[in-house]
Amino acid sequence: MTSNILIAGSGNIGSRHLEGLTKVKIPINITIYDINKKVFRSSKKLIKNLIKEKYIKNIFFTDNIKDLGSYYDIAIIATNSKCRKKVINELYYKTNIKNIIIEKVAFQNLVDFKYILNLFKKNDSNSWVNCPRRMLFLYKNIKKKMIKQKNITIIIDGCNWGMACNAIHFIDLLSFITGKKNISINTSKLEKKIYKSKRKGFIEINGQMIIKSEGHKLILNENLLKNKTPIITIKNKNYFYEIHENNNHYYFANKKNNWKRKKYKYRHYFQSELTNILVEQIIKNKKCDLIDFVNSSILHKKLIQSLNKFLNNVTGKKYINCPIT
Repeated sequence: MTSNILIAGSGNIGSRHLEGLTKVKIPINITIYDINKKVFRSSKKLIKNLIKEKYIKNIFFTDNIKDLGSYYDIAIIATNSKCRKKVINELYYKTNIKNIIIEKVAFQNLVDFKYILNLFKKNDSNSWVNCPRRMLFLYKNIKKKMIKQKNITIIIDGCNWGMACNAIHFIDLLSFITGKKNISINTSKLEKKIYKSKRKGFIEINGQMIIKSEGHKLILNENLLKNKTPIITIKNKNYFYEIHENNNHYYFANKKNNWKRKKYKYRHYFQSELTNILVEQIIKNKKCDLIDFVNSSILHKKLIQSLNKFLNNVTGKKYINCPIT
């Protein structure tokens, strides 16, 4: 049976999902929907260069929601966070979606989360948020070793890695490794200044943010004024990992081996190497490795509340929508 896959949003991340779909090993039809048909040019070029796969039966591009089919096995929502609620709402009025994957940051305000949660429940849709480190063998292995450990600390230390927009990825990583989702967020060590994001209409922040969760801790360090590749450290009294994702290697040490560090190679997969896996997992098993939308909403809401409070204090304005994506 051929499955119908919809990608809503054909920008940078949408194109990466499309590239990933060219690697599937199950028969699919692909629909790419974006109101800005100018972005189709790069996607069509990508498809022309990559698609040789016998499993892709049809590819259809449209900027008109009226052209969409009546049913999709999976929809991938790759728009920015600002318009995501509107797009999802329109899609559910037009078509039936059984499974849905949402890019992060999922939504910008708490009202949208509540509305979309009810929409998914009403339509009996399975839903996940795309925080893909949960899919990677290295982090699965770390979770296996440390899930029952106490006082785990994760440190993200780098420059220009986009703390505001990417914090949810590492909050999700903390939740994944520890199995906890009750968090508190301290923004008191952030610089009292708002920076423009490289993505137009969104903001960035500088300094340090600390997230705590039942004895565990996540420390996010961002320096927008320097250039340093982010390093991820995961440690406690028994284990130590230092992960260099951009360079595909990590260091490991533990108490048992007297903290002797050893370097290992590993593969940090891109989104274009993961979407095919996600789609096959969902079609075959009705589940996938990503965090489900209900549990991700708990983490998202704490982040949005904390950042909005920080923005209110810095600017003197009242923020309801948190301008991150």
